[in-house]
Amino acid sequence: AKHILAVEESVRPTYEALPKNAQGQIPPEDVFPAVVRSYFAKEHGWVVRGFEPPLLVANSTAVHSAEILGEKAPGVAAALQAMRRSGHGL
Repeated sequence: AKHILAVEESVRPTYEALPKNAQGQIPPEDVFPAVVRSYFAKEHGWVVRGFEPPLLVANSTAVHSAEILGEKAPGVAAALQAMRRSGHGL
């Protein structure tokens, strides 16, 4: 539980900085890649393939289908797929 709270604390500034829609939510295709990029770059110095900014990568991978996410956190990947299909933001 402590680790999850530390991750949340780390990503909150990025989440808060992103523009919100009329419902006060950020569309999942916009928020999750930005938050993941920021977290792994800041905390580990990593650039994770599949989470590159879309403007820098032709045919970029959808977040829910990024290979490492599916391997290491299949539940998160499934939740992101469901969220994307629902059209609701975070």
